[in-house]
Amino acid sequence: MNVDIELVPFEPKHLPLVEPWFDDPRVQSRLGGREWPGREFRLMAEPPGTEFRGAIVTGRFDWVALDGEETVGLIVGETYDRWATYGGDGPSGPIILDTIELPAMGLAFVVDPLRWRRVLQGDGSGGAGSPRCRRRARVRRGGRARQ
Repeated sequence: MNVDIELVPFEPKHLPLVEPWFDDPRVQSRLGGREWPGREFRLMAEPPGTEFRGAIVTGRFDWVALDGEETVGLIVGETYDRWATYGGDGPSGPIILDTIELPAMGLAFVVDPLRWRRVLQGDGSGGAGSPRCRRRARVRRGGRARQ
């Protein structure tokens, strides 16, 4: 079986397709409820330079994964000016336990719970990381960086 996953920018038209995934208790325990994917549009509109948990946001990227015409995943990421270890919120703001002064990225993804435990098989070339499999995956990089 060929895997033909394509990444395209996350747009409002995808919201009704991904929101039901956030009804699953396992998704809610890690990411939150139905409001979680919708807040991404507000975050995408914010300019770079916003502070988040001790780091400065330098970019934001949001994609949906398509298997043919079917939406099967949501991937969101932010890039930062540094890595900051968040220790919760204190009375005067976030508690930062440590920082590493190198660029960093936070990444979250969710797959349609109806597709969990289904194995996507590559092209038999040694796994998804092999050059042959990457060429055949046809991943189109879109995403929207905050400018």
